[in-house]
Amino acid sequence: MKQRRLVRVLCGFAIGIAVALAALEGLLRLLPIQDGIHAADPDDRWPVHHMDPHADVHWSAGWNLTNPTRSRTNNLGYVAPFDYVSGTRIVAVLGDSYVESLMNPYASTLQAQLERLLGGTIPVYNFGIGGSSLADYLGLAHLLKRAFVVDRLVVVIGEGDFIEGFARQPGHFFWSPDSDGLVESQPEVVRDALKKWLRGLALFRYVRGNLRLSAKALFKPHPGADASECVATGLLSGDRALIRAFVDTLPNAYGLPPERIVLLFDSESERRAMYDPNPARRNVVACPTRDGRALEFLASEASRAGLQVAHLSPAFRRHFATTGERVDHSPDDWHWNAAAHRMAALAAFSAIGVGATSGHAALQPPRRP
Repeated sequence: MKQRRLVRVLCGFAIGIAVALAALEGLLRLLPIQDGIHAADPDDRWPVHHMDPHADVHWSAGWNLTNPTRSRTNNLGYVAPFDYVSGTRIVAVLGDSYVESLMNPYASTLQAQLERLLGGTIPVYNFGIGGSSLADYLGLAHLLKRAFVVDRLVVVIGEGDFIEGFARQPGHFFWSPDSDGLVESQPEVVRDALKKWLRGLALFRYVRGNLRLSAKALFKPHPGADASECVATGLLSGDRALIRAFVDTLPNAYGLPPERIVLLFDSESERRAMYDPNPARRNVVACPTRDGRALEFLASEASRAGLQVAHLSPAFRRHFATTGERVDHSPDDWHWNAAAHRMAALAAFSAIGVGATSGHAALQPPRRP
């Protein structure tokens, strides 16, 4: 009798849990939780990490679903309300989740605002994808050159972009000093039926995306902004040579003169410090990590080589000091908001203007496909 009673209790408990989960699943399906942020299966036509083509994407931040935003991917699986046309002469914008910009309407993104600043004379194509690094920005060159005519290149570079190039992530490129091209690609993987079923569950998407309770974060984790926890590190042997090789190889990889390449540098750590209520901590220098030192060296080497380099932190600080308006969706989400994208677009436009007057052909209207 006791065993039967225990079985009934356990069965009742299990049924109660199942009913509760089913009710929670139904409720979450009515709410603007993250959805559609799915990696596409391997595709020989575009063999790098991208999202499912022609998919509706829903974004929101945190447990309380702040900043709900809807967008759509195009034929290549990048966030854009239009398909990319092969053979088109373009300005290409590269970056990670900051350029992917799921948390902003497309019209307010760097790429959309830059195209408007250029007067519609040339389309601006976004190739930003979460988790990208410097290795990806170099590795993508052969694909972009094969599919399009790249007239200008804009690359958004943020914390983690150097060090993350050493990780072998499916569908991404990684540093390979033994390779003549400096980088190699890690093949994309096929998601099995179980994983695809799980990512279709609202509860799974809420826990993984909104709560970010997963072994691998959806977007790059913040590298650390608390100066009290700072552990200073230096560059390792070979880092400077690798960065020099990246700078020297990038223009040739895209078939562009150096002045047609714009590097926009952002520091999340500096933005976090900028908002500190204690004025004494607002100008604290970011922790000197290996990655931070590498990006500083990259900026100096890029300037030496003739690439256009712009640091966005000064503009962000002026904007915040003048208006009191943040340049990101913090504290729920540290990705840029429309104001930061506008300033980044202005910086890119200014740099492109310099390149257009330096002895090379000026921008012309794009040819019809």
